[in-house]
Amino acid sequence: MNRKGFTLVELSIVLVIIGLLIGGILVAQSMIDSSKVSSQVSQFQQFDAAVMGFKDRYLYLPGDSPRHSPVGNGDNLLSMISPKWLTAYTCEIANFWGHLFPDQYATSACAPPGVAPTTSGASKNVPAAKMGINNAFIVASTISSTNAATSGDYNYYAILHPSQAQTITTSWYRYSSTNNTNSAVQPAQLLSLDKKLDDGIANSGHVISGDVGTDYLRNVAEVGCSSGADYTVSSSDYICTPLIRIGAQVGNPQ
Repeated sequence: MNRKGFTLVELSIVLVIIGLLIGGILVAQSMIDSSKVSSQVSQFQQFDAAVMGFKDRYLYLPGDSPRHSPVGNGDNLLSMISPKWLTAYTCEIANFWGHLFPDQYATSACAPPGVAPTTSGASKNVPAAKMGINNAFIVASTISSTNAATSGDYNYYAILHPSQAQTITTSWYRYSSTNNTNSAVQPAQLLSLDKKLDDGIANSGHVISGDVGTDYLRNVAEVGCSSGADYTVSSSDYICTPLIRIGAQVGNPQ
């Protein structure tokens, strides 16, 4: 029986085809990732325009407004009113989106047990993120070094892993701390977002690599997401919790 193997030319052609296919897949994935980041940039820009329009009209931030129901305390900080846990999904934090877009998001009374964040259905109360892990969502809260908000604190959007909406189990619906297994965004994605919205530096500016602490948002990077000013782009894991300063995209950070 006459056997015939592949020639070197044929093998070379096969390898070239395989290389082209792999290259095409990588390019396509890169384009998808870039599109998601661009969509996220547009989303934050739209949010900021709406927030500042709301403040110009009512003099207060959504959620914090004492002129809307449920009422906030008007101190320009998005937090629970008392106690001032900053990662509990109730009071001003839970009503930020409902005040801002009342035709799209539900509000809730500022009392335990509050509500859990949800991105769909009649009780939808937070927007879904455009980038990051599937079903990531966005909250607005004050960043703080303690659980008592002070005049030196500022307000940020945070992109959170969907598990954060599922693990809020205490009477005040406090988020569990984020870490490198329950964060929502890859380091390379966050670097790209940071470059488009800010300075590309992980630990400074209006976009920072942060986390959710025991009771508050913090400007402390998750382990593995970034080191100092630099994002750890060699990792493809979802290990970052992005914090984006509210109002910065329209030149009026809050």
